[in-house]
Amino acid sequence: MTTSVFRYIDSSSIQDDGWGAWTKVDSDVTCYKRTQRRRCVTNIGTWKLQFGTDISGFDAFDSPATETSFTDDVAVRTSYYAEAESLLRAKLPGVKKYGKSIDQSRSRAC
Repeated sequence: MTTSVFRYIDSSSIQDDGWGAWTKVDSDVTCYKRTQRRRCVTNIGTWKLQFGTDISGFDAFDSPATETSFTDDVAVRTSYYAEAESLLRAKLPGVKKYGKSIDQSRSRAC
C-alpha cells in the first residue's frame, strides 16, 4: 500500500475567540500550526463506482490538462483555470461559480 505524509491543522493551535481559522492562498501564512501524519493512500481511479458527488461529495475525472509545467502563474490563472472550469461544467451539470474574492472585513492576525 502506498503511504504519504499529510499536513493537518493542529486543533490545539486554534484560538476559540469566534474567528475562524484562515490561510492565505498565495503564500504559506496561516493563523494556526500544522501537524503531520503518515497515512495510507488509495488510488480511487480504480474504485470509480464507489465515489461521486452524490455519494462522497467529490469525484475524480481523467482529463489531461494542456498546461503541464505549472510554472507560469499567468498561464495557470488564465488557460488552466478556464480549462478546469469547462471540465467541471461538462461533467457536473448545474455547477455554479461563486465569487472569487475573499471577504476580508473580519480578517485579522491570530
